[in-house]
Amino acid sequence: MSKTNLRLLHLEAENVKILKAMALEPNENKVIVIGGNNATGKSTAIDTLEMLLAGKSSFDETPIRKGEEKAYIMGEFGTDPDAPELTVTRRIAKTDSLTVENKDGAKFGSPQAMLDGLYGKITGFDPGRFATLGKTAAGRREQREVLMEVLDLDTSGIDEQRATLYAQRTEQNVLLKNAQMALQNIPEREAPTERVDVAEILKQMDVIRAGNASNDQARAHLRNMEAGLSAAETEAATVNSQIAEIDRRIEFLQKERAGAAESLTEANRKAEEFLDSIAEARSVCESLTDEDLTPLKDQIEQADELNRAFDAVAIRTQAQEDVASYQKQVDHYTLRIEEIDQKKEEVIASADFGIEGLGFTEDDVTLNGVSLSQASSAEQLRVAVRVAFRACPVEGIRVALIREGSLFDQASLDDLYAIAEEQDGLILLERVIVPKKGEPGYDEACAACTVVFEDGSMRGNPEPELKAKKKSTRKKTTAKNGTRQAVTLDAPERGK
Repeated sequence: MSKTNLRLLHLEAENVKILKAMALEPNENKVIVIGGNNATGKSTAIDTLEMLLAGKSSFDETPIRKGEEKAYIMGEFGTDPDAPELTVTRRIAKTDSLTVENKDGAKFGSPQAMLDGLYGKITGFDPGRFATLGKTAAGRREQREVLMEVLDLDTSGIDEQRATLYAQRTEQNVLLKNAQMALQNIPEREAPTERVDVAEILKQMDVIRAGNASNDQARAHLRNMEAGLSAAETEAATVNSQIAEIDRRIEFLQKERAGAAESLTEANRKAEEFLDSIAEARSVCESLTDEDLTPLKDQIEQADELNRAFDAVAIRTQAQEDVASYQKQVDHYTLRIEEIDQKKEEVIASADFGIEGLGFTEDDVTLNGVSLSQASSAEQLRVAVRVAFRACPVEGIRVALIREGSLFDQASLDDLYAIAEEQDGLILLERVIVPKKGEPGYDEACAACTVVFEDGSMRGNPEPELKAKKKSTRKKTTAKNGTRQAVTLDAPERGK
């Protein structure tokens, strides 16, 4: 099989969802407008092509028409309608079967893997829905994710690394803020360069008290000696009185006088001794000086305040160090995050968007430097359709499926023809016909469509001849006369 664009030459289906049967041949049409009232099969007509190519990932819960047991879809692709290069047939029953044959009838192994290589990267992509996502922030993020998937930009590793660093920085920021709050609650104040040693001061006081106690003992000794002197003097006065009495009675008291004289002599001797000791003690006491305990008492009274100031400064210093440490960590993580963001920007910048002016921000898609959501509706739709083709292989089956076709006015439809030609692809567009069948304006609305579905069948060809069924019964019987052929699609009347 040659590696080139494969046009859709023929598409047919039977009993798929609400569809009875259909057979389409686009011919040279680049845009096929599929119209109909709601629940007539128009959406299924588009779904059949995606189900054929994408497989079970595109199936809903009931891919088979109610009341039927099996369904099938068949498509022919190539450049020559008489000799398709590929015929793809998917049969849907209890199990799904898929065959892909070349023009010689040879079947390919691993048919789904082959189709995955020929069809678009994103199953279920709808340009109409993509264009409307820009109305919300979540939608704009989804637009960006879709576009990154289309461009095969996998930044998950970078994003995971960034998320880890961001979480670590957030944790450090919490610690930093707590440290800053703690620092703010610690006032600045002057403090001694070291803690006051109260125990040492108490030792000094003990030494001084001991010295002062010795001084007190000396003073007490002096007082005792002075008291002794006073007692001796009193005794001498008494003895003198006795002597005077004895003198008057001398003749009678000679013996007493002699004893009294001796006593007086002894008393005088003692007094002399006391006088000498008192003079010496007085001299010593006069030279003594008591040390003042007031400064040390003041130090003790100030020690608590000084130590509190010292501790407060120490705590504030530690808090400042904590703030600096946490800030350093936060700055480190911020730098790493900026490096990762720069790396991611370089990866994105190197991407081949294939659409002039298209780009990214962190959570949005941009066009010419501004959010795509701010572009006109027509411009957003044109970009969305080009994204759909960008999701298709350069060489393969280039098809864009538009389910929200009612968003396209006539001018936008005219743009689609130009885009399909530019992209060398096919656009299938679903459009709701508002007037119901039989109502005024219905026929005119149908004329603006390439093909119209009514009650699960194509208007004007409700029972088309199906190639796959004809092929399967060719050996058994010939086709009945009068069987309708596939609809050869002419372009709808433009401008209606």
